[in-house]
Amino acid sequence: MFCGLWKKGSEDLSDVYALRREVFVQEQNIPEDLEFTGDDGEYNHLVIYENGVALATGRMSQVQDFKVHMGRICVRKDRRGERLGDFAVKIMKEKAFQDGALEAELDAQEHAVGFYEKLGFVKEHPVDEPSGIPHWHMKADLLK
Repeated sequence: MFCGLWKKGSEDLSDVYALRREVFVQEQNIPEDLEFTGDDGEYNHLVIYENGVALATGRMSQVQDFKVHMGRICVRKDRRGERLGDFAVKIMKEKAFQDGALEAELDAQEHAVGFYEKLGFVKEHPVDEPSGIPHWHMKADLLK
């Protein structure tokens, strides 16, 4: 059975860190110091579990009145294709709206732009990303 759990940045994020380390650091070769920048305490983190195993995660923070920033959204490699990423983003958008946001933004890796477009995000402009992986800034109207 799947379970989505929100964690504050001050809570135990070991499952979040393990999943992000697996996906971003090990799989995508992003240096640890770029992945873990010390700002996780400023975010709320969603973790999707199945039988106690973390399968997907993402983080979200309010950046302006009525606007949130989402990021670090990932799914374990062996569970991709099961729509867990869709599920996570939809939960994040719903929580953002319930918390008063009308707009969500994120910086998507270029290969994931189509994924986010299917979930209502619109590509705006390229982002200067220190990881070397091309990114695009994207926005979604949470009223649509």
